[in-house]
Amino acid sequence: MSRLFLRIYAALSVGLVAAILASAYFAKKSLDRSVQHQLSAFTAIPAKILAESIAKSPDRDRAVRELSHELGYSIRVRPRREVRVAGDVRGALARGETVVRVVDTTPMIYAPLGREDLVAEIGPLPGVRFIGEGRGILVFGTQFFVLAIAVLLLVRPLEVRLTALSGAARRFGGGDLGARADARSGDAVGELGLSFNQMAGRIESLVEGHHELFRAVSHELRTPLMRIQLALELLARDAGPAARERALGLEEDVRVLESLVDELLVYARLEPGAGALRLESVEVDSLLGAVVRDAGRLRPELRVDLDCPPATEARADARLLRRALSNLVINAVRHARAAVRVTVASSPALTIDVDDDGAGVPAADRERIFEPFVRLEGARSPDTGGSGLGLAIARRVAAAHGAHVAVLDGPMGGARFRWQMGR
Repeated sequence: MSRLFLRIYAALSVGLVAAILASAYFAKKSLDRSVQHQLSAFTAIPAKILAESIAKSPDRDRAVRELSHELGYSIRVRPRREVRVAGDVRGALARGETVVRVVDTTPMIYAPLGREDLVAEIGPLPGVRFIGEGRGILVFGTQFFVLAIAVLLLVRPLEVRLTALSGAARRFGGGDLGARADARSGDAVGELGLSFNQMAGRIESLVEGHHELFRAVSHELRTPLMRIQLALELLARDAGPAARERALGLEEDVRVLESLVDELLVYARLEPGAGALRLESVEVDSLLGAVVRDAGRLRPELRVDLDCPPATEARADARLLRRALSNLVINAVRHARAAVRVTVASSPALTIDVDDDGAGVPAADRERIFEPFVRLEGARSPDTGGSGLGLAIARRVAAAHGAHVAVLDGPMGGARFRWQMGR
């Protein structure tokens, strides 16, 4: 059962119970008085005659049995002090009055036997019986069952529509920017769906504009960068030694800018919902081998080791997986002191650990470091290089593959970047 159904049903049930109890309390008081008054009028004389007949009989017990058998209901003779009645009833019996009371939902007659301190207790009277406990439970149960059916008929269509709206919101949040809700009805849920669709449309337009801006700026930057690089090459060839050295430095800056543009394009393409992956079977050992060789060239003095079981495979987009793992290994190479180690475990899930012996990552920054353009204080030196997008791209590639990437304390004293994904 849904929470919505249970909440509405519980609220209505509490209200129904309160109404029934209040009505029953006041109705019982009024009904008891009315029944007692009417029965007293009808039974006073017969009860008195019955009591006198019992009192005059020489064999009182036998008379009680015979009368009880003939009349069809119970008759008992008890001392007045043993009769379980309220004080006002006991006083009326002492005055010789016949009294009718409703006891346990059934009428009872109490008639004094002459001048003796005895009372004839007659009843419960057959044919005059109110709703007892069992029938009351049945009536209440029927009421609650009917209430449950009514609430279900009310809630079920609402729940179906809210579930559909929730599904559209989940799809939209998961990257399907074209997801929309059914907003055909004019009630509150329809208005909610319409508001969601309007919001989703605006967000989709903003995201598409964001993508277009990224692509346009990145592509437009390439042309002047190529011209600058060509001019610097010509300058370095024709200029003197000092100018040539400055030109070579500027060429390096241009290459950094080109790398940044390339990273921006990749990051933009990895927006949620930007496109489907090209999944294929990837040989992880050979892919990591190439990644480790390329990263090692950045700092030849470092020892970069790879420990990967042969024939390790994963189903992934090979180009994006290489980009993400390359970013993790290059990040380790840039911040290591003397060594980097890449370790692969293939069971139960593919786990790739990239360890270095650098300064590590403070616990407070281990999520922030995956945000775009975030560089920690120790990584701001120009010597470390990088665009500030490498780890952000790695996380987006991981998310696109249903994988997870995180930074931990490493066994070599530095950081451990762990990549986990299904095979």
